[in-house]
Amino acid sequence: MHKPSFLALLLAAGMTTAAMAQQAPEKIKTKVKRKAKTEASATTAPEAGPTKQAPVPADWAQNYAETITQADLRQHLTVLASDAYEGRETGEKGQKMAAEYIANRFKELGLTGPVQGSDNPYLQHFTMVRSTWADGATLKVGGQSYAWLTDFYAYGTTGFAQETAVQPVFAGYGIEQEGYSDYAALGDVKGKDLLILLGEPQTSKGTALLGKEGQNSKWGQDFRAKLQLASQKGARSVFFVDFNPNSNFQKLAARMTPYISRPSIAFKDAKPEATAPQPSLCRRRLGISY
Repeated sequence: MHKPSFLALLLAAGMTTAAMAQQAPEKIKTKVKRKAKTEASATTAPEAGPTKQAPVPADWAQNYAETITQADLRQHLTVLASDAYEGRETGEKGQKMAAEYIANRFKELGLTGPVQGSDNPYLQHFTMVRSTWADGATLKVGGQSYAWLTDFYAYGTTGFAQETAVQPVFAGYGIEQEGYSDYAALGDVKGKDLLILLGEPQTSKGTALLGKEGQNSKWGQDFRAKLQLASQKGARSVFFVDFNPNSNFQKLAARMTPYISRPSIAFKDAKPEATAPQPSLCRRRLGISY
């Protein structure tokens, strides 16, 4: 059987009292009514006061992003990407023009230049060294000389600014992976010059031993993996030797010449050990890398 609720009882009590008031006004009782007020007051929760919401942190990235307009981008990029800036290559006229342009923009915006002691507080000056391989370089092995871009080439930074004699350490194919290592018997090669064969071990039938299902592994497909490994081990330089009779050195050298002739740039105070050796290939079963 459904039990009437407290509110229903109060309503019923009110209705009964009203009926009694019509019949006998002198017998009206108010105790039930006062009791109802007391009960209702006891069960009413106090109203909660207003809560203070924590301030939302400003999203500066979003705020500044919203200030970028198509018109601003067109205005500045039209200048910086123009032919007058000549590509903005490091150390060249166009790069210095671009730096000056941006510094002036900072000044217009009222930003404080953070560089103390500079002739321009928005610019930090530093020194870099540009170097390139000289034409007419030669490589001598025993009593035989090899000509630059005819028999060998090299690129990248080098620790051999002057004519230098080296005694390379033969590191096989220069491979190290689970179950196979050309470095296991060499010990520490830090600071040494390594002589590494291009390609990878093969069977008598010419099938690669380290790849899956007879396919070449990464070591046989890209010599840069070997170079990276030698660099991680601290080698000073790497001489790559090509024994493949089908190699077309002239074609390869012609393709690489634009990159080889481009000067390399490095910080003047850079530590030699921070510079990784760079690869090179060479014809006539000989290679050199600095």
